[in-house]
Amino acid sequence: MKKINISEIKRRIDNYGPYTWEDPSNISGFDLAENKIQLALRYYQTHILDWENELPDEILTDYLNACLCSEKAHQQTPKHQTDLISYQQFSDALIYLIESLHSSYGATVISSHHPKATNTKEGTSYLLKKFINAYDKSHQHMTKQILNEAIYFIFTYNLKNDTVFNYRPSEKEISFLNKIENDRKDLTHEQYEIERKIELFTTEISKPENNNLDFSSAKSLSKQLMIEPSVFNIAWHISKNQAN
Repeated sequence: MKKINISEIKRRIDNYGPYTWEDPSNISGFDLAENKIQLALRYYQTHILDWENELPDEILTDYLNACLCSEKAHQQTPKHQTDLISYQQFSDALIYLIESLHSSYGATVISSHHPKATNTKEGTSYLLKKFINAYDKSHQHMTKQILNEAIYFIFTYNLKNDTVFNYRPSEKEISFLNKIENDRKDLTHEQYEIERKIELFTTEISKPENNNLDFSSAKSLSKQLMIEPSVFNIAWHISKNQAN
């Protein structure tokens, strides 16, 4: 399948269409690694960073949201009530935005359209299985917390209690949903610890004696402060932003 440049997606948004569904994993023209870094900076340090620059995940989310809204409007016409977007396409896109792009914005906006999947037993089962797989293999705090929030929003009070979806979860799925609820406190505490360590590092590196540390020396400093490599990577970028 031919890749579509993100500039074309932006052009469609600016021109109010056409809103033809595109697989977000098929969109090129942006630095995936840089997008993840910028999202991590925003996620852990929202009070000090500039939100004016639109990131690729936001462009993709806005486009997919427009596609889903356009489909709803289309289905209001009696002659056009067939699905233009399948529950598989919807579910795959939502998981991609979270798992590959680490997009909290994408998770929040696209999850609000969850009836696209959860209005049928087949769609509910498909989406829940995708979430279980993504959550079980996720080891990065930010991604796991975004997944947790999305799953909690869509499923916890509804599917677990069998009140909305007319879908009876298996014992394994009930156990998973209980885990989602139990993990929330731990994930919140972990976020607090990450933010505390970022603050510790940025405070230390801003001291006159540490002002001109290169990457290698800064990494050594983070080890002395008992800061994990994944947290150091975020803290280092934040410190460079503050310096600029």
